Amino acid sequence: MRLLQKNLWMIAMSLAMASAGHAGPLVEPTLHIRPQASGAGRVALTLDACGGQTDSRILSALVDNKIPATIFVTGIWLKRNAAAVEIMRAHPD
Repeated sequence: MRLLQKNLWMIAMSLAMASAGHAGPLVEPTLHIRPQASGAGRVALTLDACGGQTDSRILSALVDNKIPATIFVTGIWLKRNAAAVEIMRAHPD
């Protein structure tokens, strides 16, 4: 049994080292916004509100700067974040 565990461990380590050696460089995401005829760029912002708490910094930034956003929520999120729901209802735009 011990020999089997040792062999499995050696195989796992070999695979991990082999895959790490062939890993490519990290890809840094970039965003390219093409200006419209008016010269202004446009971005569509969507947020997923799942079962967690509201990040009030994000919600405040959206409201304070009048940034339109589409927010996808779940029933659980609606029940747990009544204050955020009221803020969004007060600012439907």
